[in-house]
Amino acid sequence: IDSHTLMAALRLRCRISTGGQVTLDSLTSGSSAGDLAEAIYSAAKIGRDHELHVKFGYPPKPLDLSQPASTLSSLGLTSGEALIVEAKRSTQWQQEKAAQLDSVLSSQVESGAGFLSVQTIPANNSCLFLAIDFCVSNRAAVDLDSAAPMRQAIAQAVSADPATYTAAFLDRENPAYCQWILSPNSWGGAIELSILCRRLGVQINVIDTQTGRMDSYPAENAVHKIFLIYDGIHYDAVAMETLEGAGGLTTRFPISDESVDAKALELGKEAKSAGQFTDMSKFQLRCGDCGVYLRGEAEARQHAKSTGHTSFTETKPAAS
Repeated sequence: IDSHTLMAALRLRCRISTGGQVTLDSLTSGSSAGDLAEAIYSAAKIGRDHELHVKFGYPPKPLDLSQPASTLSSLGLTSGEALIVEAKRSTQWQQEKAAQLDSVLSSQVESGAGFLSVQTIPANNSCLFLAIDFCVSNRAAVDLDSAAPMRQAIAQAVSADPATYTAAFLDRENPAYCQWILSPNSWGGAIELSILCRRLGVQINVIDTQTGRMDSYPAENAVHKIFLIYDGIHYDAVAMETLEGAGGLTTRFPISDESVDAKALELGKEAKSAGQFTDMSKFQLRCGDCGVYLRGEAEARQHAKSTGHTSFTETKPAAS
């Protein structure tokens, strides 16, 4: 007979800090701390490159998992306990990723004119437009006034071509979209990118850190290309830095330069590996106009379409 069958069965509820809850019912009081950790990793689908930090009781106190052989009974766990589980990237993982990034930057410097870096753009609901202007203009600083003219150009293009920009294409009526995109609270995306690349005569490449891929928005007869990086909710600009000091920042590149494409993809893969993205299907928003809570981009877009509300902010999930 398995010795665990002689022990009291445990039913443990685990609330995961990143959202969600799982119930463990395969453990006994004789199970080990290592068994508990494995059960949590498996049930909550947490990667093994994370360290588990578990609390229990009231007020919550840390559960010592440093001795994997310790029995759950010796740790004070009883059936019905509610565990609070926080998963953090391990120190070793962080050190490895830092070393990988150093290696990437070193290889980029050795292989060409410099290395690609992310240039931070303000998170003010106009990050896409500000990032594009920063790159196209090859500016030394972000111009916060550059978004409005781009919004106006997009509205004019859409209004002038109702045959292409139909309600089915825009997810709202053409005039309503034109009014919506003029609002400083409205976010830009694929539609706006496809219009701006043609209006500006430049190819816009967007590195998606969630997938690691690069999406290109071409423009006829373009001689330059620019790069943006997108984490699922925010756009930043990408620039080539050199070791020459002042004046060593480049944001526009010849359309024929394939070496910079390879460096951009390398930057995207590294960001994906480091988990530097926001899964928009899971994050929670609050409508600033009516206060309703929404889950993910799809619900936010549907809410905006049905109500005309455009002010959304990311927020922590409501307590359940």
